[in-house]
Amino acid sequence: MLLSVEIKKKIEDKKNEMKKLRDAGDIENAHKLIAEIDNLNKELEIQLKIEADEQNNVVNSGKEYHPEGEKVNENRAFNKALMGKKLNESERKYVEEKLISNQAGAVGVIGSEDTRGGFLLPETHETQIRELRRKRRALKDLVNVKKVTTRSGKFSTEGDNSKLELVNFDEISDLTEKDLKFAQKTWNVKDYGLLIPVSNSFLQDTDVNIVDYIGKEFAKASVRTENKLIITEMKKLTATTMKGVDDLVSALNTGIDPAIAENAKIITNQTSFDWLDKQKDGNGLPLLQPCLAEPTKKQLKGKVIEVFSDEELTPKTAGNLTFYIGDAEEYLDFFDRQEIEIAISEEAGFKQNTTWLRVIERFDVGIYDDKALVLCEMKKPTA
Repeated sequence: MLLSVEIKKKIEDKKNEMKKLRDAGDIENAHKLIAEIDNLNKELEIQLKIEADEQNNVVNSGKEYHPEGEKVNENRAFNKALMGKKLNESERKYVEEKLISNQAGAVGVIGSEDTRGGFLLPETHETQIRELRRKRRALKDLVNVKKVTTRSGKFSTEGDNSKLELVNFDEISDLTEKDLKFAQKTWNVKDYGLLIPVSNSFLQDTDVNIVDYIGKEFAKASVRTENKLIITEMKKLTATTMKGVDDLVSALNTGIDPAIAENAKIITNQTSFDWLDKQKDGNGLPLLQPCLAEPTKKQLKGKVIEVFSDEELTPKTAGNLTFYIGDAEEYLDFFDRQEIEIAISEEAGFKQNTTWLRVIERFDVGIYDDKALVLCEMKKPTA
């Protein structure tokens, strides 16, 4: 937005304020605003002169005119940088300050000879991706997300100190040393990407919202990939054979530490939930109760049931009903590099008159506490 436009808006606001004061009978304060409006009009006159001179100078030099103070169209600047198109001065400044690029072909970064260096999505575009992700069922929402800034690393965590106690200082003269056990956890962020063809005619419009076009497919593939890797870690648990609902309740009562049970949930698939939802108590009433905090969900013994598709959450043994009981946030860490990179290649789609967009995110998953979750399975009853 031009500075002169902003000044005009201020003048209009002051005039409206003065009218309101006058109508309210506050003549003295209304009169004080006259001086402020006069000063703003003088400022506007000066700014209009500056902008006119700037435009004349640029026109005479043959350059494209982009007045100082004009707001950069972030979407247009991002698209032009991505597609290697010429940037004006304000766009170039935005790209240099706001966009993080990967140089094509450089060692240790994503890029190759047939692609221009990719750019990490700016915040406005990442927000679009996050909004699209919220519409999908993501296991990432149930585990512990750790934000990391490096590709790999390690951190110390408490080991098995379940028998560690405090000592009574009054009863001993010398302190005895106890072994406080620690464990080390590591992460190694990996790249997961998607190739999406886009017609060249579509990309001719530099104002088009590329992320709006590719976002739905990327969000869908992203959540599906994350879910798959999280479920792979969950399936590392040894399955306990259950015979009925009582065994599921026992898993809640005795299968996990009471501290973990406080925040426990039940994670299952559609078929398993369908069976559980039909179970009755001794009075013939439904065993599952509505969840008041989340009306679209149900709960067992006060524990919310999270349901995922049969296609994604398959049982460890084919044909079984499957239930994960415990606190997934304590069980699994999701190491999120918080980067979504987009790169472009025209050569790959030459025959189809298309351009290929490559979208990449970076993350890793790892078990934190293997005792925070238990897996119960049973053969699906016939009948």
